[in-house]
Amino acid sequence: MIEEYRETLEKVPMSLSDPVKPHRICVCVRKRPLNKKELAKKEIDVVTIPGNGALLLHEPKQKVDLTKYLENQTFHFDYSFDEDATNDLVYRFTAKPLVKTIFEGGMATCFAYGQTGSGKTHTMGGDFSGKSQNSSKGIYALAAQDVFTLLRQKRYADMDLCPYVTFFEIYNGKVFDLLNKKAKLRVLEDEKQQVNVVGLQEVPVSSVDDVIKMIERGSACR
Repeated sequence: MIEEYRETLEKVPMSLSDPVKPHRICVCVRKRPLNKKELAKKEIDVVTIPGNGALLLHEPKQKVDLTKYLENQTFHFDYSFDEDATNDLVYRFTAKPLVKTIFEGGMATCFAYGQTGSGKTHTMGGDFSGKSQNSSKGIYALAAQDVFTLLRQKRYADMDLCPYVTFFEIYNGKVFDLLNKKAKLRVLEDEKQQVNVVGLQEVPVSSVDDVIKMIERGSACR
């Protein structure tokens, strides 16, 4: 039923050539494909990304007279990425505009939210397959590439800007420094009502490779 319904849809997948809309807050959704375990159990893919920021959730149902039908719910986001979307595509429409904002004197945050196994680490940190990892394919590294590209531009090169990396984990209500042997940290609010992670180690970095090493080092401590 779901496959038959999908064939009736007019899909508009996103591409790198699509324009990026300006947002103060941007909420996106990314669909991951069924994994090997789910396929082995013959589980059903009940999510479709038709494009234009939409996500369809399919729920097969049955009437009292045993007639089967499909109930579809639509959810809307600023952007919706299907299971074929690459990290480069996701980065272009999510974190890339934030790098420019920071260099213009603004503040920006990008985070991934979802249950365990939904693809957060793959999106943000890169390709983690078993014990191997390729952090160069994640949003962290892609953002770092743009940061160092901008730092080399003359208008920023004269400003003596110094990038640093921090990497901490919040687990069971506790905060740990992943770049300092999982040292336990405290989160406090100062007199300006700014939240500070006390004792968090800041590591200076001078290249994308430095950032990737820090990502891999921190990820190994999780």
